[in-house]
Amino acid sequence: MPLTLQALRFAVATIINSAAPHWSDADEAPAARAARASHIAEDITAVAWSRPGRMEPVEVAAALLTIGQRESHWARYVGAGCVDVPKGGSTCSGWRALSYWQLERVACPALWDLPRGTREAQQVAARCAGRHWVAAYWRCRSADPSPLVGAYAGYRSMCTLVADTRSRAAQHRRTRDRLWSVARRAPLVVLEEGVEHLSQLQRWHVPDVSVAQQLL
Repeated sequence: MPLTLQALRFAVATIINSAAPHWSDADEAPAARAARASHIAEDITAVAWSRPGRMEPVEVAAALLTIGQRESHWARYVGAGCVDVPKGGSTCSGWRALSYWQLERVACPALWDLPRGTREAQQVAARCAGRHWVAAYWRCRSADPSPLVGAYAGYRSMCTLVADTRSRAAQHRRTRDRLWSVARRAPLVVLEEGVEHLSQLQRWHVPDVSVAQQLL
């Protein structure tokens, strides 16, 4: 079955929603987390589906999921612009980076001209992060026998491998495999008019039908 936009969006939202919450989000209600995951998934999928650099959507989605998880763990305060940093929380590279993907001004100038924490800022950040990663892939794919290792080296530096470059590439592969697995099962759960079978929803860590409908 070919990958569809809706199935990819559902898979991205499922992966974000089922990830262990950042410690600062311990008080976030499940429905609120699911809604936030849905918004992030919409923005990631929009970028991936545009095929920047002729890259396959599932690869771009896997990259944005990997980078977001590593850089911010999808913490609310990071997505809000790192304005109200909780005690003990990261200051977003000394307030030099914005968004779940921790983009500095040089990587995404347009982001820094927008109000922090807005949906528009999140959408711009997703586009910048996706394009930045794809550019790094094509620029640095020969830096290592694995093009993915080169891509993550290029995303963070000038094609130079750093301590966690290989582990990020390995996480990308796992995330890509999980995206395919969840997306291929999405037709069992996702229908045009809504969601069926609560028992299936529980398999995807979605607490109830009303929350799951936000992931469509």
